Amino acid sequence: MNNPESRQESDELELPDEKPNGDNFTESLKTEPQPIRRRRSDQSSYRGLFGNAINRDKSSGRSRSRGRMSSQWTTERAMVIACFVLLLGVSSVVGYWFGKKSAILPKVDTRVQKYEEIAPSPEAEALVDTAFAELNGGDFRKAFLGFQKVQSAQSTFPGIDFLLGNSALQAGEVTLAKESLERSIIKGEMDAEARVLMSLITLDESENNKNQRGPNGGQITDPLVTAESELRRYALSHPSTASIYRKWAEIHRQRGSYRTAADLLHKAVLRADAADDISFLSAKEILTKLQNQPAKEAPSLATITSLSGEQAMGAALGALQNKSGSDAVFFLERAKEYFPPRVFEELMKDSAFDEYRSEPKLEKFLKSVTPHS
Repeated sequence: MNNPESRQESDELELPDEKPNGDNFTESLKTEPQPIRRRRSDQSSYRGLFGNAINRDKSSGRSRSRGRMSSQWTTERAMVIACFVLLLGVSSVVGYWFGKKSAILPKVDTRVQKYEEIAPSPEAEALVDTAFAELNGGDFRKAFLGFQKVQSAQSTFPGIDFLLGNSALQAGEVTLAKESLERSIIKGEMDAEARVLMSLITLDESENNKNQRGPNGGQITDPLVTAESELRRYALSHPSTASIYRKWAEIHRQRGSYRTAADLLHKAVLRADAADDISFLSAKEILTKLQNQPAKEAPSLATITSLSGEQAMGAALGALQNKSGSDAVFFLERAKEYFPPRVFEELMKDSAFDEYRSEPKLEKFLKSVTPHS
């Protein structure tokens, strides 16, 4: 296309090297035809012939290429978006799984740590047993001081703040009771029981201040409604507890609502467990001690009138251990006078009497006291 030789030839035709003289020049014009001056060929020579076609091809090629690029770019963008959404979903699932796992593990660790922290020490256990003995004996001030010793020996003893609050309340130390019960609520240890006692304290205070501060004792809300709400909440979360209905019934008895109080006491009776009776547990304790160390001789019937119900049960077992079935029945008749029928029946089912149930006098007695068994 751009031949150097044609380009050289063209130059020679247009620009001769030598200038001819006049005669020769004129003659040459006559004899030789004037050469046609050719234009220098370059790249534009073929553009004239094929320019339109090439331009059309290029424009259509560019449009097709542009269309292909646009479609390809749209596809790639859609793939990128899809990958991003997929990655986001996977990250969310993985993050949720790890978050849930990390949320569970600390709770397990906390429970284990708490169990290790609140495990009672032997010293604290001995002190708390002594304090409960004082509490059941009616010496509430000594019981309060005993629970304080427990707190000093082991501040993490479970429920110690509630035990302090309960004993302080029974000892008449209302301010100390409120402080301990508030700590129990904040710590979340026996907080349901603490809320009940706090509501009852508030109710009593409102009754005492009713004449000075108005019908609610200066409280914004009705203390009776608050107390019943706490009692109801506790009863729902502890459906087998009889004592909560007894406390609830006493509130209505003090206000003359005897029908409501009777209904609540009936609920308490239905939920009462013979095993919760102190005399029942005390009798079981005596029977168990005799199982561990049997009586060396049968008790004397001369002491029968001075025996309590628990002691009479122990005397009956001592008589059976010494093969005196008739004396055993006398002691059992004495014990029967002290216990409610249901409690006495439960005591006669105790394993301490199992090896003696075939004894004729005892067998006859058991049939008389438990006809439906």
